[in-house]
Amino acid sequence: MIYTQQIKSTTDKIKPINVPNTITVPINVLKWNGSKYKTLCPYYLKTDGEEENYNPGGILFENFYQGSKVYLTVYKSTIFPSKYHMKPEHVWWTFNPINENGDNLLYSDTNSNKIFDLELYNNWKNQLWSCPNPIRYPNGINRRSQTQFALVIDKDGNQKRLNYLEGRKQLYVKEFSRLVRKTKEYEELLDLLQLGSNIIIAEIDVPSNGKKGEYGKDCDENNNCLITIEKINKLLEDTTEAFGHGLVIAKCLLEDLEKIENDKDNKKCKKKNDKKNNDKKDKKNKSITNKQIQKIDNISK
Repeated sequence: MIYTQQIKSTTDKIKPINVPNTITVPINVLKWNGSKYKTLCPYYLKTDGEEENYNPGGILFENFYQGSKVYLTVYKSTIFPSKYHMKPEHVWWTFNPINENGDNLLYSDTNSNKIFDLELYNNWKNQLWSCPNPIRYPNGINRRSQTQFALVIDKDGNQKRLNYLEGRKQLYVKEFSRLVRKTKEYEELLDLLQLGSNIIIAEIDVPSNGKKGEYGKDCDENNNCLITIEKINKLLEDTTEAFGHGLVIAKCLLEDLEKIENDKDNKKCKKKNDKKNNDKKDKKNKSITNKQIQKIDNISK
């Protein structure tokens, strides 16, 4: 079984869960420095250049996703890793807009038509994509709700605008799923589950008591939540809270486990059918042989 548990920092301890007669393995996917499972974190995992949203590869997935968002205006930003590391030498990323008061990526012309400035957007996106540190709120945490849409530009330059839910599914979930399935750490989790172990996937953007909608349901006192395909599908469609990478990992694991079980059932069914067909064939061959013997006897008389 797969559980999630909300933790709010990389150093939070994962609380144990008591499931009789089974081993439960805690998996911290929020931590990316010095963690066994760092490759399962979007702050470490990088693009491979095969994404629909064209990029050269080697971009931190978090920055890839955040850089795909289009705001009305992007402002000068200086990002630090935490409130405890705010000295000049701690700076993770600085964005300098072309215009002093911020770059208007979307504006209205004299006829009130919305104009999208691709040049200004690319300037902002490329600065973020080239950053070696993960930036979760590149335009400031207080402006995170001002995203207008997500933009996908394919290798031929074709543009596709996605609303919030479309961006979640087609950018975040689709591409992170594809990349994370390539890691050996993901394969290890799949193996653990097949061996009968339980896992607790711990990060911040998972269900917990006090959250809105589906995200606030089905949690125990330690914010452990049993994740099923049905639960994942409800969470995926619920836009009241963020659908975190831990949920994407859980979704992949559940899908792959289901596929493995279906493959086993199909093999059993095939084996059963093959045996049935072989039995019929043996019976038919035996019948032919008996007829041949009888014919030979008749000829020889």
